[in-house]
Amino acid sequence: MRKPVWLILFLMLALAACQAATASPTPGVDVAGTDARATAAALETLLAAAPVIPPTETLQDTPTLRPSSTPLPSSTPLPSSTPVTGTPTSSIVCDEADFVADVTIPDNTVIAPEAGFVKTWRIKNTGTCTWNTNYALVFSAGTSMTATLEYKLAKNVLPGEVTEISVSMVALKNPGNYIGWWKLRNAAGQQFGTGPAHDKAFWVRINVGSFELENPDLIASYCEAVWKSSTGSVYCPSPKVDFYNGTVTYTNAPVLEGGYKDNEPALIVIPSDGPGGYIAATFPPFKLHTGIHLKARTGCTNDVPKCSVSFRVKYKLEGSSDESNIKQWDEVYDGNTTAVDIDLSFLNGQRVQLILIVENKDGSSKDDIAFWLAPRITN
Repeated sequence: MRKPVWLILFLMLALAACQAATASPTPGVDVAGTDARATAAALETLLAAAPVIPPTETLQDTPTLRPSSTPLPSSTPLPSSTPVTGTPTSSIVCDEADFVADVTIPDNTVIAPEAGFVKTWRIKNTGTCTWNTNYALVFSAGTSMTATLEYKLAKNVLPGEVTEISVSMVALKNPGNYIGWWKLRNAAGQQFGTGPAHDKAFWVRINVGSFELENPDLIASYCEAVWKSSTGSVYCPSPKVDFYNGTVTYTNAPVLEGGYKDNEPALIVIPSDGPGGYIAATFPPFKLHTGIHLKARTGCTNDVPKCSVSFRVKYKLEGSSDESNIKQWDEVYDGNTTAVDIDLSFLNGQRVQLILIVENKDGSSKDDIAFWLAPRITN
């Protein structure tokens, strides 16, 4: 076992003292000085040769330092997909819509009983997914006013794009206020709509009832009439050309047979197909008096050389189902048109409904595209 340094020093000093006490002094020699120098030299030699004792492993009152390789903890950053502004994640979704406008049939439009009409909404795709042709407009609640409860989209609608979606409908027979709610449906069968939660339906709201024909210009009032054919109701304006069920639409620049371009508006009509096929418009009632005339020009449109139809004007008294003929004439594609001027004075004082009819003559409506040019009631 090793002795401490202080003990070695103590023994050496004691030994030196003993030697000094017993040795005979040498005359003329400074014993004290010489011994002191020798002791100092011996101590230096011992200290140099003495082993170094390491410090104890536990240091008192010394704080434990963190390893330099371990950083101090910091706040955990939010994942990049989580917005730090507090915006709900539902604000950016795949399927979402925004209602822009009613293109046709604004709320509480008055529609005659059993009248066909076309409701068109303008809708914006505010989601992140494209609406393809597997998406559809679907009936959600209320009164459908149509036998078809879903309509596939006709084209793709990109995110941010605005589109118009149309539905052909028929007003109910009984007067009243009716509303139908509609939504969109994606290819997976999930319904969506508008609003913060993208689940609100958009709607069509109409009032079914009788009303007075206020505008003598029948062109301006043509969709206030009830349009029918031998196959059923005809939508006004018709969403597409239909030679089987019949069609009615409107143009400001008609091209008449022979290629003549007129500057007056015209109703373009196609009767339904088959024997007895026709298309008829029953206008709202109005009160007649002496001097009232129905004026128009009729014929076939251009480039339908097999066009062969009959025009007819009828009327019925308000509240009655009995129809009476006023005048009838034929039209074929021959380059000529017919000027119509019918005196209605014989109905003076009566509230009547005028009925304008076009019939196919040969059992087929394939080439039967006819026109009523500027039909109007005038003095």
